[in-house]
Amino acid sequence: MLTQENTFTISDLRKNTLKVLAKMYKSDEPITIFSNSKPVAVLMSIVMYTELQQDADSTFDSEKYSNAWDFLINPPKEILITKKGLNAVDIIRKDRD
Repeated sequence: MLTQENTFTISDLRKNTLKVLAKMYKSDEPITIFSNSKPVAVLMSIVMYTELQQDADSTFDSEKYSNAWDFLINPPKEILITKKGLNAVDIIRKDRD
């Protein structure tokens, strides 16, 4: 969730890098970086990144997709968009609620 505490501009990051990183570690939440009022990057601690990687690795069916080509040629049904005109924002909101 974007809040004032976890959003910074690219200028803030450039001028106060250590302060932004300290805020990230203290809050244990990712920091969103904005440039020209648009989100352009997310900063997260290495601990959080490692946990995300481990979660992703544990949910990935490595036997079914033994290499990247298999994954690209036969992607899982849950990541396919099967109909044209789907509104991704509405789908994400419904899934989140």
